[in-house]
Amino acid sequence: MARHKFWGNELTLHKSKNIASKDRHNVDMGNVTVPHFGIHLEHKDFQELKEKIEASKIAFLDPPYSRFVNDKREQETFFIEDPSGNTLEIKNNDKSSNLISGIRQIYFSK
Repeated sequence: MARHKFWGNELTLHKSKNIASKDRHNVDMGNVTVPHFGIHLEHKDFQELKEKIEASKIAFLDPPYSRFVNDKREQETFFIEDPSGNTLEIKNNDKSSNLISGIRQIYFSK
């Protein structure tokens, strides 16, 4: 088990031999791995983490790319795996309030 400071939260990871199956789903302009855990970071934290990963031997499951270009929900995102094989999505939107309102509009306005 590992505990990490995770931008004001604690992220606890347990290593297991039982890993959930992974599938790819076409979701909002991307063919993403599910299931996954996602975190939205401030621009500075996102860039620092991305640079650390690029400088390390950690491989991107999906390298950084932009989604929703020229939309209020525009974001840069990438996917990596933790040591147990769990998929993590790390993303950034400089206008985080727009990201949240965009999510509400897509999923909760119906």
